[in-house]
Amino acid sequence: MTNVHTRRCLNIMLSVLTLLSASFSSYAAAQGEESVIEEVVVTATKRQADEFDIPIAMDTISNAEIENSGVVDLVDLPLLSPSLAVSAPTAWVQPFIRGVGSLAPGMGHYSSVAIYVDGVYQANPLALNTATLENAESIQVLKGPQGTLYGRNATAGTILINTHTPKVGDDFSAFAQVDVGDYGTQKFLGRASFGLGDKAAGSLTASIRERDGFVENRGSDDLGDLGDEDAWSVNGKLAFEPTDRLSLVLGGSYREDDTASMPHNQIAQFTSAGSPFPGLNNPQALWAGTVFQFVQGGVLAGGGTQADADAAVAALFPSVFGMASQIDFLNGTHETADNTYPNNGFTSGLVSGSVASGSTNYLEDTQFHLNATYSFDTFDVVAISGFHDAQFFLAADALRANPATLPDLTTIGLPALFNQGNIGYAGVFETEVFTQEVYAVSTDGPLEWIVGVYYFDDSGDINFTFDALGTSTLLTNNEYQVESISAYAEVTYPLSDTLGLTAGLRYTDEEVELDDNLFGQPLAPNVGKLSISDDQITYNLKLTYTTEDLLVYGGVSTGFKSAALNTGNPNAGRVDAEEVTSYEVGFKSKHADG
Repeated sequence: MTNVHTRRCLNIMLSVLTLLSASFSSYAAAQGEESVIEEVVVTATKRQADEFDIPIAMDTISNAEIENSGVVDLVDLPLLSPSLAVSAPTAWVQPFIRGVGSLAPGMGHYSSVAIYVDGVYQANPLALNTATLENAESIQVLKGPQGTLYGRNATAGTILINTHTPKVGDDFSAFAQVDVGDYGTQKFLGRASFGLGDKAAGSLTASIRERDGFVENRGSDDLGDLGDEDAWSVNGKLAFEPTDRLSLVLGGSYREDDTASMPHNQIAQFTSAGSPFPGLNNPQALWAGTVFQFVQGGVLAGGGTQADADAAVAALFPSVFGMASQIDFLNGTHETADNTYPNNGFTSGLVSGSVASGSTNYLEDTQFHLNATYSFDTFDVVAISGFHDAQFFLAADALRANPATLPDLTTIGLPALFNQGNIGYAGVFETEVFTQEVYAVSTDGPLEWIVGVYYFDDSGDINFTFDALGTSTLLTNNEYQVESISAYAEVTYPLSDTLGLTAGLRYTDEEVELDDNLFGQPLAPNVGKLSISDDQITYNLKLTYTTEDLLVYGGVSTGFKSAALNTGNPNAGRVDAEEVTSYEVGFKSKHADG
């Protein structure tokens, strides 16, 4: 063991010496060059600046890094930003920075990580769950509260995604990329950029992604497997520079996503011979247990003995094996092996004809934004307008049973509806978001400053049904609106050649309204119209020490996550605003001439 340990130590020492030798060789070769690492320009402070000069802990990811890493969506992004964690167990993406995030973002209540695409806040990140990053030119992950410049719902940090923008004067360029892989994976990405005279330019990007499922759906061959992917999108931008001082960028995107990625297909089996339900998975066993209770109760209530009840259960049990766990959309219908029958209710009218058969979820997402910049001699005025319309359809059968395999349960006194074995749910979520931001930012002089106002409006509808035994019951029919307006300012003042002070302040006022339109539900009484109002002040204060190769900073920053009402269940009440205060000391340094 000692000899092996010695050899390992020698190998490690040789490896270290090799690395040091390579490093010194690279350093020697780099002498005379201005910089080994090129300057990284970022927009974390809403102005272009060198990342080294910004007193914020952040990760900056270039388009080349994205392409070389194979990262295609937000769930993969932590591969390039270690302090970031992203999961997507449902339709909504759930990012965490430094362990701070939200487990239940949804309609009308938001993530603790603010996500911006081309300067526009993404209020409902359901559109980003499977959204690719293939069109991104750069991504910046800002760590810690960013409440001054990025406002509400930036308590954990902010993710800034800047997509490809055409440049006036550039020549025509185009590229296409095709990938194929296992499970029938097919990917296409194509983009063309082109000039439109001497004052305008345009670009068009298209993406198609297809993949077969990788978790086998053993219940039916025609409904697809869990994990299949079918999505496409198109993005376009027009850039205008009518004068030397004015620039405009108009962007738009449309996405359809019909991907079976919802993790509702439980495949765990009761395999123990001693199990009461061998061979069944969790939802099947739950359904079987429920029916058995009714069967036993019916026999006993009719004067039968426990032996009679046990015999009835024993006779019924073999038929249970005709059931199979499924996930499907089926255009608002539940399909069995021998017939198709309508959903008998509200869900059918909501989703019929909207989506393709065989999908667990379906998303239509449309976005537009207009970024305008007017340059004065010493400052710029920037206006960013954003519009986001999204419709998300969701349905799942937790259990599906072929009625032909079930006995006639009316013979033991149960209603005829128990002869149908489907149990599941369906929902339709619709949202429209409008944002408007206007700010002025300095471009000249030792004093750096920014002042702006921001308006946000999110309006949506939520409809949800529970489908069981051939019936459909409306559980949720709500409308909500979240409105927020804020004003902010930040200034960086040089105390000396090396010392600087940054101070920022933001005031936010918002109101949340929820209309409960569901009546006649004894378990969920109608609560009518609910509303909450809130106002918050957030700030940051930082002191910096800067030399040519060193930045040391320390200070305090705050942020808040806005108050919310439970848009899915109005009876659940409200959630108060969440406030975060962060104290941080850090440094950035350059070595070996950059």
